[in-house]
Amino acid sequence: LRFMLMESIQMVLAQVVGKIWATKKIKSLNSYKMLTVQEEQSGKIMTAIDTLDAGKGDRVIITRGSSAMKNEINYNLPIDATVIAIVDDKK
Repeated sequence: LRFMLMESIQMVLAQVVGKIWATKKIKSLNSYKMLTVQEEQSGKIMTAIDTLDAGKGDRVIITRGSSAMKNEINYNLPIDATVIAIVDDKK
């Protein structure tokens, strides 16, 4: 029997806590900024690719897993988390 494991798509609220500066990285990541983000619910800190120019202190939505690998330009990036939205302040 052949089984397929389907990863659930996850979108998570997080806070940008820092920026990672890498002078050398693989070619497919050259145009992307790397951020350190902290998930709001779990407190887990991770690295995420920033496609929207988020900054330290911004509240963002990240997606993880296979959904993070895909974007409008490249459909096979070797990443685990991507910033997909910057959350506006509540009014």
